[in-house]
Amino acid sequence: MGNILGILPGAGATIACFMGYNEARRFSKHKDEFGKGSIDGVAGSEAANNAVTGGSLIPTLTLGIPGESVTAVLMGGLIIHGLQPGPELFSTYAPMTYTFFAGFVLVQFAMLGVGLVGCRMFAQVSRLSDSILIPSIFLLCVVGSFAIHNNFVEVIIMFIFGIIGYFVRKFDLNAAAIVLGLILGPIGENGLRRSLYLSDGDPSILFSTPLCWMLILLCVLGTCSPWLMARWEKHVEARAHH
Repeated sequence: MGNILGILPGAGATIACFMGYNEARRFSKHKDEFGKGSIDGVAGSEAANNAVTGGSLIPTLTLGIPGESVTAVLMGGLIIHGLQPGPELFSTYAPMTYTFFAGFVLVQFAMLGVGLVGCRMFAQVSRLSDSILIPSIFLLCVVGSFAIHNNFVEVIIMFIFGIIGYFVRKFDLNAAAIVLGLILGPIGENGLRRSLYLSDGDPSILFSTPLCWMLILLCVLGTCSPWLMARWEKHVEARAHH
């Protein structure tokens, strides 16, 4: 899932992280453990999050369109060294490019070593008291919100969404779906505006090809999937009882 989302330009690790968590929760047999430190939720979100970078190299190196922030920095480094992402990267600069790929293989082993050696030390963060963690996270949220555009209004927006997040958790709503909507909404709106601009405002362009109908069908199935999964679980439980 992370690889596929990485291939889509602009999707990024945030979407993959929440989708990985959501799917892990959907297929888990212990849904009540999610939100309370379930290892399945951590593994699902982090696996998708980490897999994005590999997939995002495809649009970055072939089209010059970074899939997320890490590959954007990487592309900047290539350009500084006179390597323009695109077809020439695999022909004119092929020796450099394939050496680059070989380096990625070696990095995987290095990351594995660092993870195995440092995992016990990294895990100590979870032992910190809430009286230290909560003020630290709160301070980082305030500073981060203000630092993006040096605008205090964004800090107020952060507070508002914090309150909304509290009620979402209190009423046991799906926070991941809301975050995905906030992230994907502007991307979908841009695509819709671009389509209507190309068709002079005619909405029939959205239903003009078999691919459009296939995507619409997938959207409908995705929307109905919680209900279908609930029906399927009830059916499986009924058969198990019999």
